[in-house]
Amino acid sequence: MPGTIILKKGQVNDNIFLVLTGLVEQIDSDENVYTMVSAGGLVGEHSGMNAYRSKFTYRTVGFSQALRLPSKSYLEFINKNDLYRQIERMNENRQFLEQSWLFGESISPSVHNKIADSMIAHTFNKANEVIEVPNPSSVYVIKSGSCLRLVSDMSFETLEPGNFFGEEQIVNGGKVEYHCRTVEPTVLYEIPESAVRDIPVVLWKLLETMEKRAK
Repeated sequence: MPGTIILKKGQVNDNIFLVLTGLVEQIDSDENVYTMVSAGGLVGEHSGMNAYRSKFTYRTVGFSQALRLPSKSYLEFINKNDLYRQIERMNENRQFLEQSWLFGESISPSVHNKIADSMIAHTFNKANEVIEVPNPSSVYVIKSGSCLRLVSDMSFETLEPGNFFGEEQIVNGGKVEYHCRTVEPTVLYEIPESAVRDIPVVLWKLLETMEKRAK
């Protein structure tokens, strides 16, 4: 039924749910974050695998169907197939994507999974360190820390978690006229152009950001 609570925030769930049809809303009222889980997405995977209290409430939007998977059986399966570390990495990456402005809306679980699988973390351990990007055709999203976007060593923007740079190459192959320098120890996610080039909502946001920065 519409509005059915599948999993409450703070609950330790004995089951993980695979959404078959419809939409399920993921709610974090403390952070005022609302995202959608569509068909093919899992509800309660991370908390169910680890016997954690759920960080979110999940509520159906319209009529939805979901397959109930016992958490214990699910965990036994992934451990048997040596998938635990891979799934935990995917969970962490996917949760980051879902809470970001660039990747947080109108993207299906399968596309989120594709992006999450492509993400490469780069760590810069010092402040005032020039960020040398290994692949100029990727977009780089701040996971933690912060950095400055500079032109001729003049600061034009401070980039914080969820902010990104590198959109010029993906949008139009344009030349990058700036460089970035860390303000503090910083971790970036590199997301290759191949993972985002066919996602209209992401390309639109990259274009929008590029045009705002050009003004």
